[in-house]
Amino acid sequence: MTVEEMQRELIKLDAESRSEIYCFLMDLMEGDTGFDEEEYDRLWAEECRRRCDEFDRGESRAIPAEQVFAEARALVVERRLACAKELTA
Repeated sequence: MTVEEMQRELIKLDAESRSEIYCFLMDLMEGDTGFDEEEYDRLWAEECRRRCDEFDRGESRAIPAEQVFAEARALVVERRLACAKELTA
């Protein structure tokens, strides 16, 4: 089965089934880091410290959650429309 064929089949599923597949794929992707859980946690802790230090030094700024979520929703809608357009082409 090609990726395009799989996408066409996924579109036919109800929202709950698509959600289950989404969660499965996210788990699969998260598990494919090449690091054990302890190393993964250590790397994320380092990244968090680095980002906090940047913020404290004024090298980055906070963005309100409402803005972040609105932008994320807009990107999701944009991507869904692009995917739907590709599948119907």
